Amino acid sequence: MGKLSAGIVLATLILTGVLVKFTAPPEVGIVIIAVAVIWGLLALPSWGPLRRRWDSKPARTLSVENWGDYQFGSPEKNGFAKAIEGESLMLRIEVGFRAIPNMCVKSVQLEIGRKRLLSNWEPCEIHVGGGYGCSVYFGIPKWVKAGKHNVKLVAFADGKDWFSGDFTVEFPKQD
Repeated sequence: MGKLSAGIVLATLILTGVLVKFTAPPEVGIVIIAVAVIWGLLALPSWGPLRRRWDSKPARTLSVENWGDYQFGSPEKNGFAKAIEGESLMLRIEVGFRAIPNMCVKSVQLEIGRKRLLSNWEPCEIHVGGGYGCSVYFGIPKWVKAGKHNVKLVAFADGKDWFSGDFTVEFPKQD
């Protein structure tokens, strides 16, 4: 939380306390003002414990997005990547990333139900300041049945999994 945000919260609490003091029992307003002052002392100065904690742990976020385009094809034909584990069907999805701060995405998988499909992803640094998009290829094993499936993208970065929202992919029948 920045100093401006903390200052706005402090001013709001004090204003609320003053207004409540005149419209409710005076003790309620005094308690709200006291809480505001204590919170302000903990959050606003650079030596305050809340300020030190916020400053020592910068917000980290990675947005993983399906950019709406997917296509099925055969490995190494019509621009498709090599098979990952000998699959005869590949799925190409346009994936977008946004990171704060820069993060190295170690892997990208496709989650179908409780199972995850591997991709051809190579570790890549995602930089702050705009989105990064690319085609990611997934090998489709035989156990994936034809029809519509709700799926999500899963990127591993900064020691944890980051998920896209759910989206639907219609899988073709495999030979």
